[in-house]
Amino acid sequence: MALERRVPLKEFRTSLPTEVAAEDGFLRRVNRETTIRFHNVLPGETAMLYEMGIPVVETGDKWHCDIGQKVPLTLNRENVPPSFLRQVRVAVMNQMHAQLGPDDVNSEWAETAIASPDCTPEAVQSYLRTRFGEKRVSFDPSDPEANKLAVSQGYTVVHGSMMSAGAWKNARSAQAILPAGQVTPSAKIWTGEGNPDAAAFRDWIPEERWTPGMREIAAFAKRVAEKVLSRTITVKFCATPHHLGAASYGPSGELVFNKFRLGADWFERGITDDVVQLLIHEFGHEHSGDHLSSDYHEALCRIGARMFALARRNNL
Repeated sequence: MALERRVPLKEFRTSLPTEVAAEDGFLRRVNRETTIRFHNVLPGETAMLYEMGIPVVETGDKWHCDIGQKVPLTLNRENVPPSFLRQVRVAVMNQMHAQLGPDDVNSEWAETAIASPDCTPEAVQSYLRTRFGEKRVSFDPSDPEANKLAVSQGYTVVHGSMMSAGAWKNARSAQAILPAGQVTPSAKIWTGEGNPDAAAFRDWIPEERWTPGMREIAAFAKRVAEKVLSRTITVKFCATPHHLGAASYGPSGELVFNKFRLGADWFERGITDDVVQLLIHEFGHEHSGDHLSSDYHEALCRIGARMFALARRNNL
């Protein structure tokens, strides 16, 4: 499996352990800068580790790796030390991460490399993007509903068992994956009572400060609730980052719109499709708080159908 006539895909310089003869004639381990060259694995070949063009041991990795200096061997001279192979794999990951495919990121060598503290943040980002996609979050036990919201919005929820401890440490350090509670937080019903952030709820908007658009939407929401949910609700407005969602609805019958999230213009456009969509979404929680449950899905369908029937009869 000669490499002499092959043009390498890439080559770069790095520091790796090697063996040199000391004055007493014994080999000593030292770190020296050398060149690593990557070569494609041709059909019928198995990826190997080379020493200056001479095959040393099969690795089964994605590329042939040719080390430009003497490669350290185990005592039986039949393999390289695991620590050396790990260093080579990390070097490969750091240099070639952009060329990894979906099958590569699930391989043993890639999982070994991604768990190393020497893996670069760029390589970690690339690895997670290839393995889990652009839209990814980590499972958040502190906000169970956020995990379901993430799934409903097309995110891949990555659970703890799907990566090693070292890989998770690197992913968090590189900010390559965030908890679902930070990306798709569930709406919280804020009352300010007994809450350390209660002072922030000076951001409740009193009714005398409601704009005409806000009054129109509040009246519409109450009318829909009465005819579709068969109940009287309370409508409130706030303008604060402490209320995590654009709106929230709880079993107590309190509907909260967050002007901070929705923006002032949203309320002044009248009863738009966005308003109707948000109400259907929130009123579905009359029947279930679980965005992925069949009860919630069926509630949305019933509410949508009921609103359509009422609108056809001009009763909304």
